[in-house]
Amino acid sequence: MVVFTFGIFAQAFAYNFSAVSPSGHTLYYNISSSGNHVSVTYPSNDPYNPYNGYTEPTGTLIIPDSVYFNGNYYIVTSIGDWAFSFCSNIVSVSIPRTTKIIGDCAFGSCTSLSSIILPDSIISLGVCAFQNCAFDTIIIPHSVSSIGNFAFKNCTHLVSLTIPTSVVNIGFMSFDSCINLTSITIDTNTLSLHSNDTSMGRAYIDITNSSSWDYSLKIIATPKQGYKFHSWSTGNTSNPDIIYLTEDSIISAFFTYMIEPRICMVDVENERNILYIDLDENALQYNIYRESVVSNVYDLLASVNADSISAWIDSSSRPNTRSYRYRISAIDPLGFESELSNVHKTMHLSINQGIGGHWNLSWTPYEGTNYSTYIIYRGTSTTELEQIDAIPANGNTSYTDEDAPSGTIYYQVGIVMNNTCQSSFPFSSKNENICRSNIATNSAVGINDNKLNRTRIYTSNGMIIVDDPLHEQVRIFDIIGRQIKNCSLPTGVYFVKVGNHVSRKIAVINE
Repeated sequence: MVVFTFGIFAQAFAYNFSAVSPSGHTLYYNISSSGNHVSVTYPSNDPYNPYNGYTEPTGTLIIPDSVYFNGNYYIVTSIGDWAFSFCSNIVSVSIPRTTKIIGDCAFGSCTSLSSIILPDSIISLGVCAFQNCAFDTIIIPHSVSSIGNFAFKNCTHLVSLTIPTSVVNIGFMSFDSCINLTSITIDTNTLSLHSNDTSMGRAYIDITNSSSWDYSLKIIATPKQGYKFHSWSTGNTSNPDIIYLTEDSIISAFFTYMIEPRICMVDVENERNILYIDLDENALQYNIYRESVVSNVYDLLASVNADSISAWIDSSSRPNTRSYRYRISAIDPLGFESELSNVHKTMHLSINQGIGGHWNLSWTPYEGTNYSTYIIYRGTSTTELEQIDAIPANGNTSYTDEDAPSGTIYYQVGIVMNNTCQSSFPFSSKNENICRSNIATNSAVGINDNKLNRTRIYTSNGMIIVDDPLHEQVRIFDIIGRQIKNCSLPTGVYFVKVGNHVSRKIAVINE
């Protein structure tokens, strides 16, 4: 296709001559040093505003394979640097088969350019050649050996791409931020990338830059707010991940809910540890882990449904003997297990006799939550413990009771947590932000059954026994406040209310 010019040779301009293209647009050309080739260029002297003062092309643009000027025919062999940059109303482009070079930023920021076919005469694509364009597919011909830096950067509509084996040089960030690129064909092999749930996130393909390209592809998963990347269908968990395309491949990115399992505290009740969990609405199940006999190695103790528990009793714990470390994980609706929570370590309180009837207390500090104060409790029974002092928790782990009464005494240490548990404590006299240690006593006998005044509450064979000489009404509630009518109870935490004057939390443990 030959186009005849009507322009004049004018060195004062950034171009040598102009001509009307088959699509009716005035295009501008520079004559090459060889004398019979031309490059399409821009008319102004400002590449950042290439058509300043001129009518820029719009709609469908057809570039001819040759033009006639001053009695000579010139072959169009390149689209020069910045030739159509920022021409935001070009929709489609037809490039002639005589073209070998697409220059730097030739079609950069042609933000409406949604259709282009590259002929198999092109050997290189310049820097930013098609940056910020709007096409959804591009086929790079087998004649191309080099793709410049940023050549297709931020082509956010690009979905599919074909790259031939002739390409040996891919520039820096050539396909950066092509966030919808999910299909790449290299020679005869195609990689298709998918998301398990597009409402949770998307995955796209990037291409690693290399002066000697080895078919390596970068796959990137980007979760939406409230979700996180879990893994690829290949089993890899790296994000981004690098793969080498040597055969047809379909890879899925698996996204999951953003759940951060959190232990509120590990309390001690009735000589057993009780974990209180801050429940997450997206968790279906919690796995409870306890440190094994090997440091920092955790054994799975139990899996519990999230809708039926906010507290869990470790029936195998012996808090009077030692402290314990716990972690939990959450299972989301897709069946994925979260990472383990932060560690919570219980306090272990011990007692020894000092000089002059004094009693010395020492304990291991609680780990897993922030607190500033230790509270010291003392009583003549396990159910009549009262605060006798409070000390700052800035390294203190011991206390001497210089005013201890004679006889059997019981002690307990509590921390005042800076945060309040989200778990509920119905009908309990326990403060929700106080976590306590085991109870230590100066008695060789040990801890007695629960007592409050003349009322005794204890467990036997999965049943709660209430010995009340006043014969008042007894009501039993579960952890979420539902009244229980059954006599035989499964392992769990319950709240016993006797009349209007006794309210106690008790653990039922079926050994």
